[in-house]
Amino acid sequence: MIINEPGTVIDYVLTEDRKKQKADQTTFRLNVLTDKLHAPLVKQNLKSTKEDNPNGQDEMISWVNDVLMVGLQGWTNLVNGQGIEIVFDKDRQQDMIHLVPLLERSELANGVMLANKITEDDSKN
Repeated sequence: MIINEPGTVIDYVLTEDRKKQKADQTTFRLNVLTDKLHAPLVKQNLKSTKEDNPNGQDEMISWVNDVLMVGLQGWTNLVNGQGIEIVFDKDRQQDMIHLVPLLERSELANGVMLANKITEDDSKN
């Protein structure tokens, strides 16, 4: 098993962008979390996904945003509808996160939670 050390920042490309040319892909910078940050987020996720939780959907959205607040360090090549690149502003991180659609935010949150594990393909690079 190969791992990324906490504090490491890794590049992540959304599944839908992986089919594009590299120059057209948006690259998200994800932080590898320490156990101190990771553990409460796992607990929060487990609570939000319980079948008998009437607020599960709202809590899941909250979990996604919480993960990205600690795990999203930035991006490159994220463009708006006019083709203008949106520069990531860490001081406005909460607002910046909401520029990314929820489905893609969910994928990024899962990427943050799994960022400490290097895949076999990653280890070959």
